[in-house]
Amino acid sequence: MTVTLSALSVGPAASAALSAREATVRLHSVFPSTVNLAVERAAVLVAMTGPLGTCYPHAVALERAVDFKSLFFAAGDCGRIHADEIHLRGQGGDLVVTLGQARRLQARALPEITFLGNAWGVSARRLNDFQCRSSCGLRLGALFTDAPFTESLFVDFGAPTPFAAAVQRSARALGRAAVAGGELGTGLSQAVSSLVGAGAGLTPAGDDFLSGFMAASRASGSPALVSALGEAVTVNLAATGEISASLLRCAIEGSWPTPLADLADALSVDNGPAALRAVEELCRMGHSSGADVATGFLFGVACLLREPA
Repeated sequence: MTVTLSALSVGPAASAALSAREATVRLHSVFPSTVNLAVERAAVLVAMTGPLGTCYPHAVALERAVDFKSLFFAAGDCGRIHADEIHLRGQGGDLVVTLGQARRLQARALPEITFLGNAWGVSARRLNDFQCRSSCGLRLGALFTDAPFTESLFVDFGAPTPFAAAVQRSARALGRAAVAGGELGTGLSQAVSSLVGAGAGLTPAGDDFLSGFMAASRASGSPALVSALGEAVTVNLAATGEISASLLRCAIEGSWPTPLADLADALSVDNGPAALRAVEELCRMGHSSGADVATGFLFGVACLLREPA
């Protein structure tokens, strides 16, 4: 049995990974709704998933959802890229994905954010409320130690778990190092090292936080900080899994989930309703991954536009 599907979209990082007309691919990991492909000579894993995958920079979003387990795909199975098609062979059948009509999404440059307006405050409150209701390990409100600022925005963020407290200490250290301007060296490197791979799951909370913080550094208009963060994350990528490392590489290269770019756009013009929509979209990404990315971004923006937290 051969299943043929068209791709709706190809994210910017996925486009780069799939640029060769002929290449071999290997199934890195298989889940019911997603497979991750290791493409010959590509540094980023390509996620192949259903229509909701259009928001991910490393994803090929298919026209409909596929139960990859039903095709008996397994990690290590091989396939190939031929022209504008991806061919995969599983024990239960073959899958051919055509890319020719797919939208090739472009990486979005983030606008410069020059002030903390109302949009930052309403999106920060909404994110923290979601984290409290969902019992997320990381909570934005817990990162701010200056009581008047905290009390004016966040209610009942509560005591973090020991793990979350450790990540939060590293996050605050990263914020202090980032606002030090030219003195980026040891403090920033140590904070990044303690965050990469910190947490459980395919994309640990520390990695997601760093992705958001790297986006904030871009929006701050600080090339030196962008470069220093990218270098510090790159040298620590071996400390996390390949799936999460791929998303960190996307962030280093400036490829973001669509809702994160939408949030940056909204904050740059102080559009509160648009910021709320973007935060809610982020919070729907994964169990807590999108919320952790939003935490890194909103915390980073605040650090870089205010005194250190």
